[in-house]
Amino acid sequence: MGFFDKVYPFTTESISGYMKHMDVKDKSVLTVGSSMDQALNACLYGAKDITVMDISKTTKDYMLYKLYLILNTHSTDELYKAICNTRDYKLSREELFGLDALRKMSPYLESEETYNRLKENIMKSTFQFIHGDIFKMDQAVGNKKYDRIILSNVLYHKSSRFASVFWKRRKNMFYHTEISGTAASETSSPLRSVLWRVQTNFPSSERICSFSP
Repeated sequence: MGFFDKVYPFTTESISGYMKHMDVKDKSVLTVGSSMDQALNACLYGAKDITVMDISKTTKDYMLYKLYLILNTHSTDELYKAICNTRDYKLSREELFGLDALRKMSPYLESEETYNRLKENIMKSTFQFIHGDIFKMDQAVGNKKYDRIILSNVLYHKSSRFASVFWKRRKNMFYHTEISGTAASETSSPLRSVLWRVQTNFPSSERICSFSP
């Protein structure tokens, strides 16, 4: 079994720290797959068109599995136990947080109220999966544009490569300003759009690191 055959059972970052600031209501969202918690929380906050992209093909099956469990369990505790006890997937258990910690990190797990709201929103939203590499996004998504892009902590794990891309393209990455009113979906590159939003919303290097665990 290869490295990318494993799945993260739940998030390893504090999604609560940024999702509420992203304004995803009624927006199209492209997000990394991994634990699916970025996509699920985007759904919780009202995103209607959610595209999950991951370099691991296993994530597609896990996406469907987790959506099924959420719609067919009655509580966050039941969901947590079902996923932790699954034998259908190889879980990255060294990255597994307890449910009490996850309630502070992942809004849909915060309470039974938010969990039930997620269930309702899932039925109103569309989910699709793309197998691809974020550093070859043009190949993965083609010309499709998104209102919001969530890369989670991928850039943290690929920090050296990210730094190289960032400095190489810095002159033409951030030519959009808040004053211009140009939406992220109107930029020419998905990677450029997310970097532009990181720059405008998290201008200091310290705050960029808030996307890491």
